Amino acid sequence: MMEYKSAVEYSINHTRIKERSNEIINQIEYELSKGLFDYNEISNNLILNIDHLVDGLISTTVADKHSVHLTDEINSHIKEMIMYLIKTGPIRAMIESRIDSYDKKPNTQKTSQDITRVYELLNNSVHLSVYKVPGAYLGSISMFTISGVVHWLILILIIIFIISRGIPVSEYKLFINRVMGYIGLSTRI
Repeated sequence: MMEYKSAVEYSINHTRIKERSNEIINQIEYELSKGLFDYNEISNNLILNIDHLVDGLISTTVADKHSVHLTDEINSHIKEMIMYLIKTGPIRAMIESRIDSYDKKPNTQKTSQDITRVYELLNNSVHLSVYKVPGAYLGSISMFTISGVVHWLILILIIIFIISRGIPVSEYKLFINRVMGYIGLSTRI
């Protein structure tokens, strides 16, 4: 007799993904500040921490053997994808770029852009990993997440500031993009 196993709904912890993105960039910066300019050592140090990087990126409310097995399988796929990103993918290119341009001065705009890029890579890895595992799916994604509401609230406040101060139209797009980039939210107007 065949046992029927229902599909398990997962949700993505976007806050945890943002934290992990910060941790990856901070680890790279720390290694460079110690004078470690070898890509292989930096990537190996990141990979040593892979279990911590993957921990808590997804969650489910179901707590049975089937969901535990699916969660382990999804986390295994996430680990493989992150290791690929670090060894040969875009994170490797990011590390190499930072090694080539390291000048002891922190570049907050580049750091913010890199954190956003790593966030996107981790988020995509989690999505793909969940979809790779039969019997697992992502729950509905709300347009009204906390980060989305904060994003639009900040954008509205910036526009009100621009209107009240009378900033010329030729400068406001650049102003909005710089402010949003500084606080880590990507918006192109």
